[in-house]
Amino acid sequence: MTTTPFTRRDFLRWASAGTGVAAAGLAFRAFDDSGAAPRVAATDSTASPDPTATSDPASWSSAPETAARAGSGTPTVAPADRRALVVIEMGGGNDGFSMLVPYGLGAYHDLRPNTAVPEDELRALDDLVAVRTSFEPLVGAGLGFVEGVGSFAPDHSHFEMMRRWWSGDSEGRRSYDTGVLGRLADLIGDPDAPAVAVSTGGAAGAILAARRASTLSLPDAWTLGRLTGASPDDQLAFRFQRALRSFGDGPSDGARGDLRRSTSQLIQLADRLDLGDADQAEGYPSTQLGDGLRAAAAMIASDLGVRIVHVPMNGDFDTHDGHPYRHAALMEDLATSLVAFRADLEQRAIAGRVLTMTASEFGRRAGDNDSDGLDHGTASTALLWGPINEVRWGACPDFSTLDEGGDVAATCSLESYYGSVVQNWFELDPGELFDGSPDSLGSLW
Repeated sequence: MTTTPFTRRDFLRWASAGTGVAAAGLAFRAFDDSGAAPRVAATDSTASPDPTATSDPASWSSAPETAARAGSGTPTVAPADRRALVVIEMGGGNDGFSMLVPYGLGAYHDLRPNTAVPEDELRALDDLVAVRTSFEPLVGAGLGFVEGVGSFAPDHSHFEMMRRWWSGDSEGRRSYDTGVLGRLADLIGDPDAPAVAVSTGGAAGAILAARRASTLSLPDAWTLGRLTGASPDDQLAFRFQRALRSFGDGPSDGARGDLRRSTSQLIQLADRLDLGDADQAEGYPSTQLGDGLRAAAAMIASDLGVRIVHVPMNGDFDTHDGHPYRHAALMEDLATSLVAFRADLEQRAIAGRVLTMTASEFGRRAGDNDSDGLDHGTASTALLWGPINEVRWGACPDFSTLDEGGDVAATCSLESYYGSVVQNWFELDPGELFDGSPDSLGSLW
């Protein structure tokens, strides 16, 4: 396995974060008053395995491919118990109308004299909407969009809306003690896997908080490469790895028990995962998203039971000023990373197993401000990419009818968005993920 360089800065980041694994999850648990705490980065040997899930690579390799085919040029879709989901987090509030651009609406141009995407930078999908030219390689290869995604009871606070998105409660009316991806991990994962869901950067423990499944929130995409294989000649890395293993092997009871179990699971995954191939993957940009998708491909291909990978983007989508050039750079990162990811998945022969979706806490206002920017809004557009038809779910935004704050009304709740993906991709009842059954948006096929 290729060992990721380990610096003193890395050591200090890990030491200050309590190994950077379970801290976010334990903080999330502090708000749980149900008597049944969620679990992050820990296994439960008493839990009953999901009979539809398996981490046995032999059984996976012999499983028949389904007959379902996606759009032209896309791979055959793998059986549901082999499929994986990658969730790209666009922190700050992505303006979905600058990603799937309603260039055919006159009201869009009227409201955005300074921030509308120029038509010479667009590739039209039809007479109404277009994508940026950087997405051209993905058009016709399983690129889809969900329009009008948001809350029917919106809040313009980053913190409140991120809490809702991470818990899976778009209107803030329910109290979940687990995260939306943690609950999904419980439904589809093998409880004995080193990790069912992994976040490749940031404090995303809340979205991964689970009851049965092991989930890991890592400081960055290459954390696992720093936990194994150090030479004794590299004293800093060698001593750190030895100390971490000693801590993970300690007693699992008491106040430090969860953290010890978290550390033990992290080391198990690092020992069994070979990131060497990921180092050789080409075309990825050197960004948090590029690194995260590169690691996601390696983890999914490893057949160690990782079914969900949460990948944050480190770009700032909170474009109150300078929106045209800032958002264009973010979309270039997204498009370039997805093109490289597709090539990587195809090279590994796993493209039929992976669906990618985007998430952001809210969208931006319909009209621009005096700083060539867009303030906090409500509804947005989400992206889907994978072995699917060229779908457009939801309703195109109505820029002619805005609320009193100048916002576009949501037409699709977070629950319907996530639930429809889960229903189509994992063939599960969305009611198992949410309280109540959200409306289905239709079929991906």
